Amino acid sequence: MRRGRGPVTPLVILGTPQGEADAALWLQRLRAEGIWARLRNVRSSSWTLGVAGLIYYGEVWVKEKDYEHARHVFGFARHHEGSGQV
Repeated sequence: MRRGRGPVTPLVILGTPQGEADAALWLQRLRAEGIWARLRNVRSSSWTLGVAGLIYYGEVWVKEKDYEHARHVFGFARHHEGSGQV
């Protein structure tokens, strides 16, 4: 019989930093505020040439309960649920 891992903690994407150095600063700032954060979905080739130039692929994820606090840390506008606007 397989044991469960325990309760599931919902995670949400806070945003996509401009590059690796920016991602490191985001994580450092969030952790300094006591917010759990992880960099996810970084491809083996994190940089891709796009229409606007090089595009960095990496997302900063936080716990859902910390989402509004994390947005406040960076001065992001308040999220309007369901509107697709940030």
